[in-house]
Amino acid sequence: MNRNDLCWCGSGKKYKKCHEDFDERIASIRYDVIKGQVRPPRKIINNEADIAGIRRAAVINDAVLDLMGTLVAPGVDTETLDRAAHEYIVSHGGIPACLGFEGFPKSICTSINNVVCHGIPSTKDVLKEGDIINVDSTVIVDGYYADASRMYLIGKVPAAAGAARQGDEGVHGARHRGGASVAFSR
Repeated sequence: MNRNDLCWCGSGKKYKKCHEDFDERIASIRYDVIKGQVRPPRKIINNEADIAGIRRAAVINDAVLDLMGTLVAPGVDTETLDRAAHEYIVSHGGIPACLGFEGFPKSICTSINNVVCHGIPSTKDVLKEGDIINVDSTVIVDGYYADASRMYLIGKVPAAAGAARQGDEGVHGARHRGGASVAFSR
């Protein structure tokens, strides 16, 4: 593909302004075929039906994160968030992809403060004033996956965490312009 061609993803942008850097990073990764590591083909998404399937999964996944925004507060434990997410996903025709993946016991990941990622929801993890929590949700609908996470600030967060607030607002804005969510099909 030439740099000035329209990007393969269908965005309507030139390749050099869209996926060229990403494709170069992917091409630079060395996979261990013996361990089963493979590079998926670029042409995973083939048609409008695939795109519509991804969108259906993404709508549910986005709504789960909206729901989490209404629930996070001081005194709420992360198990409560997980149950609410699970009920929402299932009641809307989705499957929580995290649940049972590689033995993961919950429907979402909840990472509080210094937990980098994939925190396991628990009744022992109770949110308190000043906490920062990241909730990661992945939903499957009709074989299509949507994956996204959002950061939430609990009450008044120390000034040192201001950079986190700016980062979250930047991602939130990009997501609403169609940028930050990651979704794929199998």
